[in-house]
Amino acid sequence: MATRDRFEAAFAEQTVEWAEEELALSTSEIAGVVGGVDRKTIQRWRQGRSAPRAEHRKYLEYLNQLRHLLETSFRTDEAKQRWIHTPSPALGGRTPFFVLTQGEISTVLEVFAGLAHGSHR
Repeated sequence: MATRDRFEAAFAEQTVEWAEEELALSTSEIAGVVGGVDRKTIQRWRQGRSAPRAEHRKYLEYLNQLRHLLETSFRTDEAKQRWIHTPSPALGGRTPFFVLTQGEISTVLEVFAGLAHGSHR
């Protein structure tokens, strides 16, 4: 694997690991979040055996943006989990977790960023 591919494989591996551990997403749910890839592809990323393609890297970057927002906006893991699993009027009464697992991570990021900057929908 070329240096760039190794870097991208490590990025994917770390992102998938975080999503599994911190968001409690299953391999299938992560596959849906990152553009509907096969769950075997997620397993290869998790094991550092392959690098994601450009269209999937975009979604992994979105997951990392969510990670950053959660880590900088909440002081405790309990507060992070409460936000992820609480229905939001800005999401039509759905939870951020549900919206995320439906492949709408950009919507979750948009709502979160709006809340973080004090705007409300």
